[in-house]
Amino acid sequence: GRLLTDFNPAEALDYLPDAIANAKALNDIPREIDLLGYLSKCCNETGNYLGNVECVDTVLESVAPEKKLETALLKCAKLKSLLAIGNCGQIINMIDNEILPVFEEILTKDYTRKDYPFALVSESWLKTRLILAQALVEQGNDRAFKALTDIFDIIDKTEYKNAEFIYKCKLTLAGANTMKGDYETS
Repeated sequence: GRLLTDFNPAEALDYLPDAIANAKALNDIPREIDLLGYLSKCCNETGNYLGNVECVDTVLESVAPEKKLETALLKCAKLKSLLAIGNCGQIINMIDNEILPVFEEILTKDYTRKDYPFALVSESWLKTRLILAQALVEQGNDRAFKALTDIFDIIDKTEYKNAEFIYKCKLTLAGANTMKGDYETS
């Protein structure tokens, strides 16, 4: 199943649950977590967003509470799925209370972690902010404008050059303006 993940995720879904069950039966937790990651990716690729959320939640059960960065990064892995199924309230609550505080605590200090590259953490932090803005737009919450202003400020200050990300931010801003009724600006 693992080999099929990138090429044929739908077919990989036929094999990965059995492999996970075998790893669980053998109490091979690292292998089970690894396979759940592949299953999560396949679920995302095939539009099974609830399956992705379930995989991430299963992995989260294995993470020690003191591993705050790992927990925050894992929770990020289910944000797009939650957005796709329209669970905006959970997204906003999770980002505001469980994810962004962890990232901001880590990123405001001198970054010294060797297990996760700074680029991964900072990009996850920025992408999480965009998903927060998207969830706020979906809810019709004016706070979306503040969230997007913060993102554009970060892009300007850090000279972030990821064109696709910047386009997504602009599209989200257009959606926020449309939500507000400002069709001309959007």
